[in-house]
Order: sequence, then C-alpha cells, then structure tokens
Amino acid sequence: MKTLYNYIDKGLFLGISNKELLHKKKSKRRQHRVRSVSLNNRNGKSIEDRPIEAENREEFGHWEIDLVIEKKGTKPVILTIVERKTRKSLYVLVKNKTQNKVIKGIRKLKRRVGGDFSQVFKTITADNGSEFLDGMGIKRASGCNEVYYAHPYSSYERGSNENGNGILRRFLPKGTDFSRITKNELQRIEDWVNNYPRKIFKFKSANEMYCEAM
Repeated sequence: MKTLYNYIDKGLFLGISNKELLHKKKSKRRQHRVRSVSLNNRNGKSIEDRPIEAENREEFGHWEIDLVIEKKGTKPVILTIVERKTRKSLYVLVKNKTQNKVIKGIRKLKRRVGGDFSQVFKTITADNGSEFLDGMGIKRASGCNEVYYAHPYSSYERGSNENGNGILRRFLPKGTDFSRITKNELQRIEDWVNNYPRKIFKFKSANEMYCEAM
C-alpha cells in the first residue's frame, strides 16, 4: 500500500494527493420516482426481482457493473465491476462502449478472478445503457446466473458502483484521456482502492473481506 502512496506523491496519478483521497464528499441521496425498467432488456430482469441475499449484501457473489467515460469523444473507456458484500473493485480498459467490447472486457475480468465462477459471479446488476442490454451475452461472458437492470435515472440503486467510480475519478478526474492510461497504471489504482482500510469493515480492506468470503 505504501508503494501506491509513493506513486501518488511522485505525481504519477495526474497530480492527486494522498490527502485528497482520505476525504469523501458528502452528498444527499436524491429522491427518484419509481420507473419501469426498459422493455429492451429482454435478456435480463428488473432489479425488483433481485434476490434478497443480493439486496441486503448478506451473500457473496453479487456484482454491480458500469462504465467510466471521460473526455468526450475519446476512447477507450474503463469497465468497472464491484462486488456488493466486500466492495472488491475490478477495472479493465475496453476499446469503446459497444456491447461487443463490454463483453470482451467482462471475459478478461473473469479470467483474472479465477476460482469457481458460479460462486464468484452469481448476479450482475447494470443500468439501462445500451452497452449492457445484451444480458445473455453478459451471462455467458461472466458465468453469472442472472443479470438485473436498475430503474432508469436511479444510480443510487447501484450505490457500490457509484461510490467506487467516485474513488476512481479522484485518480482520473474528468477530462482525463484514457488512451494515455496504461494497464499497469490502472492496476495500481485498483490495488490502492482494494487495499485501502474501510471504516465500514472495521478498517479491513476490500481485499481482506474478499479473501474471507472466498
């Protein structure tokens, strides 16, 4: 973990300081009207049907997925996936936000995770972006049992992903050209995020919680 702080001190993460990483923005949860999930999600289910074990974070293996897109018009983008119980985050650069490239990114993450895929990836929850509407493709790529879709304009339903992306953006603020980010740099950020002690876990890291769950 010290190595990650040293990278930050040396300015390898676009000028971010260690002090900035220790403070989390406070934000009020917005009130949203309940909307129906898009009928285009023919290969997935509504978040309303997600099992209670995933909803209350009691069971390991339920993930949230998203894309982080920066500097309008640039490629690639970053595919992020977060395990709900442990907050373990995985990042991978993908060439663009098409369904095909997203599926390839999921396959890469699956190979990195290893283990019994049916236990590691039980469900995945996505938003209604067109890049995630191939629910069957996501299931095949990840080996998960089911893909669930949040209500439109309800990012709070994927709170782990939103919070995790907020941390990622402290390293890669808006305006960053992701084509200049190397795989090794992204891996260093992922390592920092997963090794950072979290108050919610009595100062255990996401990696520690993940290993215990495995």
